[in-house]
Amino acid sequence: MLVNPKFNSTTKETIIDRIFDFYQVGVGANATDPNHYFYKYTEIFSIIVKTAIGTEIEAKSDLGWEDQYMYVFNYVRPQDRNLIGNSPGHGYELLYLCGLNIYTTNGNSNTTEDNLVQSNLAQIFVSFIKGQNPSTNGLSIPKITANSIPYALVSTDVTIGTTNIKPVVDFWKQLAADYQFDFLQQINL
Repeated sequence: MLVNPKFNSTTKETIIDRIFDFYQVGVGANATDPNHYFYKYTEIFSIIVKTAIGTEIEAKSDLGWEDQYMYVFNYVRPQDRNLIGNSPGHGYELLYLCGLNIYTTNGNSNTTEDNLVQSNLAQIFVSFIKGQNPSTNGLSIPKITANSIPYALVSTDVTIGTTNIKPVVDFWKQLAADYQFDFLQQINL
C-alpha cells in the first residue's frame, strides 16, 4: 500500500502507525492470539472493498440518489463447499438468478434448500423492479441513509443487519488528504 516513492521510511512508519492504531493492531486481549496479526491483515485488506462500497454510497448520496439498498449474499451450496469453501465468491449469487448447475460436478441441483435461497434472493429483485421497497418473505430492506447502512443478509434465512462504514471511509479519506495520496486507489491527489 505504501509504494509511492515520495514516502521516506519515517513517513511510511508514521502512516503504518496510524493504520495500526485505527485498526487496533497489536492491542487488546486478542493480541496474544497467534493468528491476531493474520486476522488484522485480512481485516485491513478486506476494508478496501468495504471502503469502496462506502465511498460509492456516499458519492451517490451526494448526487441525490435517495433509493439505495444493499444485500449481502452469504450462502454456498453444500455440494460446492469442497470446491470453493464456505464463503461465496464474487458473483456466486448469479447461480440463483441465472441457473444452479455451474459449479456442480455431481449433477445435484435444485434441492429444497436451493429453491428457498433462490426464492429469498429473487423476491428482493422482483419487488425492487416493481418499484417497491426491496423485500422478501415480508421483510423489507430499509433504505441506506447518511447515518445507517442497512442490508439484507441472504441465505436460507434473510435477516437485516447494519454496518457503519462511514468511520472507515472517513479514516482513509483523512489519511489521503494528509498525504495527498489515495492509498486505496494508489494515486496522487
